[in-house]
Amino acid sequence: PISWYAKPEAWPILLPIINAWKNIGYFSVVYLAAIVGIDEEYYEAALSGGARKWKQMTSITLPLLMPVMVIMTLLQ
Repeated sequence: PISWYAKPEAWPILLPIINAWKNIGYFSVVYLAAIVGIDEEYYEAALSGGARKWKQMTSITLPLLMPVMVIMTLLQ
């Protein structure tokens, strides 16, 4: 058996993976709350303008999530 805790060369790989796994639940709740907080009128206006899901995501969702992304990055 491999003793992962005793080998120092394994830690540069293990620590980012463990940290990402630890924070993925918290981040998913924060981003989901931010997405739910976006007003539906933006999506309705884009849909009436002919925008499909990809265009709605790139033109509405991502720009409105950018402040949350910046804050979450600064808090890291």
